[in-house]
Amino acid sequence: MRGIFPVDPAFVALQIDATVEDIPPDAVKTGMLAEEAVVTVVVEAAERHRFPALVVDPVMVATTGARLLADDAVSAVRERLLPIATLVTPPSALPIVIAPWTIGRSAAGRGWSSSRNRSFARPRR
Repeated sequence: MRGIFPVDPAFVALQIDATVEDIPPDAVKTGMLAEEAVVTVVVEAAERHRFPALVVDPVMVATTGARLLADDAVSAVRERLLPIATLVTPPSALPIVIAPWTIGRSAAGRGWSSSRNRSFARPRR
């Protein structure tokens, strides 16, 4: 990554609405949402449009280890977005940042107890 350019949350909402109203999606996937206001827009859109499946790829930490989101945005992802996700696909180290529960190391110390780079899914509603 060479840089980040924040997008106005109102514009994000307009784009989500335009896309969903044009061709209703079978699934929606997030990426880096940059700030708490954008997370809120995505959560509200998910609720408003009743996405059939919401895949959350919580991009919060750069490969260099730099945090990409402010604490309030991390909290919004953890408290508002993850609970409505159908599937969460975190990079291997990210569960330490976002998980509201403890994730332990495997006995061999080579990966997370749920296995490295594995997706965490919850049952469909």
